[in-house]
Amino acid sequence: MTMPLEGRVAIVTGASRGIGREIALHLAEKGAKVVVNYSSNQGTAEKVASTINNLASSGDGVRAIVCKADVAEPSQVAQLFDMAEHTFGRLHIVVNNAGILDSKNPTIAQTSDEDWDRIFQVNCKGAFLCSREAVAKSNPFERLGKVEDVAPVVAFLASDQGEWVNGQVIGVNGGRV
Repeated sequence: MTMPLEGRVAIVTGASRGIGREIALHLAEKGAKVVVNYSSNQGTAEKVASTINNLASSGDGVRAIVCKADVAEPSQVAQLFDMAEHTFGRLHIVVNNAGILDSKNPTIAQTSDEDWDRIFQVNCKGAFLCSREAVAKSNPFERLGKVEDVAPVVAFLASDQGEWVNGQVIGVNGGRV
């Protein structure tokens, strides 16, 4: 039986734990090859990749690798994407999941400039850098969506899988930014 993401390659940033881990595992269960990105915890990232590789049948080979990269650093983002392409080929999926919080949960008045700068760098600039690199490496359709491109998106949103997607504007634009 063909898996829905068979032959697809995904990068999941912040994939060593939490939501990123679950996304990486789910994409792999659907057939994707996954680059498990992390910034500080190599051990947990390797466990995620090992779990994915153990899901694969013996003939599938490596289905997941780990790659350390700080998504707030342009050169490290480029290396992350280069590693994905070198290992698995053309990239199809990028999940901008990396994010940080101040574990002290300060109020705005208590948040230092340095803490805010680091949070903004990872959470905002990191998503921008990864999206920019993905667009540079991909071949977007270079067209707006057609009527028939919209129907599957609506069907997904109406399904049980889309129940937590609410009040969002989803551009059906073929990758055009």
